[in-house]
Amino acid sequence: MVILELLLIFTFQCESSIKIPIKKEIHTQSRQLFSLPTEDTLVNEVNTLKIYLLTGEFLIGTPPKQFKLALTTVYPFAFLEKKICDNCGVYDVQYDTSDSSTYENTGDIYENTFMVNGNKIGWIGEISKDIVRFGDIEFEPFIVLANFNIDGQTFDNNETIFSSHDGMMGFGLRTEGYDHSLILESLISAGIVEKKIFSLFLNKLYEDQNLDPEDCPPSNLEIGGYDLEKYSSTGEILLTIPITLDDYWGNNFIDIYFDGNKIDVHGGVVFDIGLFYILANEADFTEIINYLIENYINCNFYYNITLKCYCEDISLMPTMYLKYNDVTLQLNQTDLWYAYYSNCNLKIQKSNTDHWHIGDAIMSKYYTIFDMENKEIRLAPIALTIDNNEGDDENGDENGDENGDNNEGDEDNEGDENNEGNNEDNSDGNSEGMFMKASFILLSLSIVY
Repeated sequence: MVILELLLIFTFQCESSIKIPIKKEIHTQSRQLFSLPTEDTLVNEVNTLKIYLLTGEFLIGTPPKQFKLALTTVYPFAFLEKKICDNCGVYDVQYDTSDSSTYENTGDIYENTFMVNGNKIGWIGEISKDIVRFGDIEFEPFIVLANFNIDGQTFDNNETIFSSHDGMMGFGLRTEGYDHSLILESLISAGIVEKKIFSLFLNKLYEDQNLDPEDCPPSNLEIGGYDLEKYSSTGEILLTIPITLDDYWGNNFIDIYFDGNKIDVHGGVVFDIGLFYILANEADFTEIINYLIENYINCNFYYNITLKCYCEDISLMPTMYLKYNDVTLQLNQTDLWYAYYSNCNLKIQKSNTDHWHIGDAIMSKYYTIFDMENKEIRLAPIALTIDNNEGDDENGDENGDENGDNNEGDEDNEGDENNEGNNEDNSDGNSEGMFMKASFILLSLSIVY
């Protein structure tokens, strides 16, 4: 009897996190998919713009309608475009309130506006509720339905990027003007997960052409838990960053160095999953652009947005790194530039906020854990491959060595005294695998008994 009770407990805990399969889709102006340039192929022969998003498939409403939603940690809600929306028309698939029998309008309004080049743009949306499904999971979160775009501007002012998906699924912190339940809180209320925590793993298939897809774990967003043993090359937390910004997953005390020179970071750094660009606040952006123009003569300021240079010069360009608690996160040239026609453009662009926003440039290198309960972000060196021959010590050692080589410099930081106690968090991270093994052992014991 005791064994059966323990078995039920362990099985329940095993299922207390869920995984959303996500795609790292690279889109061009013709909506075709291409690979990103690697260090050996910085000059890209395909004359198209390459931007990618992290997307997941969701069914919304009754009867269910499929939406491809981009993941974000900036907004705290799901976002769709209403069928009847003034000056909208950004998304190919829109939400029709008359089509869903489970649609509920709360009567509340959410307004998202900001200034761009002295002009106020943004959108206004209705806060609603409806059933959302993915896989066998079903819950009822709040959904903001955009019904008006200010000044006729399309959302984010870039149809090329947003034509590839149908809205957003937001895992951001609670922001001013939004007092309803967060996505994580809705999942907890539905009894689907227990903890306000989620983790992001992005594989490197697009960046490394030599990787075998069968050896790479699929990219996924795990809600309610994390798995360091599977998704980190070291199985240990490298850096823990406390959240010090009110409305964002971010910190005010991260230092940024560009070409070895420290930048006076204004407003702090925000971590935004799915963000292709690196967004710098206006003062820091201007400082970086002026520095590059003064020191690299083959670069031109491109439409007051970013810097355009010759791709053959990119390998000579400076690197950038973030530093917190004596731990350094380096971004090399391929992290900072992307091919555009016959030139290469700087990924660093001007932010609409007072903060820096960094996404894929960091999260494609580090397995990222967002802990809402403890208000912190944890980073661990990402695993490039997995060992498909579990129990084979020789293969495991080889994979460990390879991953260690690809994360040079991380080992020096792991022992940093400022990160003492990080390893204590690892027990929670490996909970899924531990509970699954425990369930199997207990089941075997009950059968023998």
